[in-house]
Amino acid sequence: MSESYARRSARLRQKLAHCPTFAVKDRRAWDAFSRRANSQLQLVIVFTTIWGRLMQHELPRNNDLQELTRLRIEELRDETNIEQLSDEQLLNAAYLLAEHWVHGDHLRSTLNLA
Repeated sequence: MSESYARRSARLRQKLAHCPTFAVKDRRAWDAFSRRANSQLQLVIVFTTIWGRLMQHELPRNNDLQELTRLRIEELRDETNIEQLSDEQLLNAAYLLAEHWVHGDHLRSTLNLA
């Protein structure tokens, strides 16, 4: 029997309590972008922020960003309603991380994002 969404969400909130804030290259640009986003893009922004925070938390222990990216996506699939995100939205999240996250340049080269 599958775990309830509420329980999975609570477990994710507990993990995030130990994660750093989402470190972006330019806070003003990220905040402005986030404010202008429509409701569909807001879902991607929330996902991107959580994904980035989880990876930031693990980077000091696991420097393999490609493996870390895959593991965090799987974790988020298990602990959120990621099924609501299309493949295009997941790709958009990867591009948002590459563009705005402090480790984005490394992520871009690791994932071969143009």
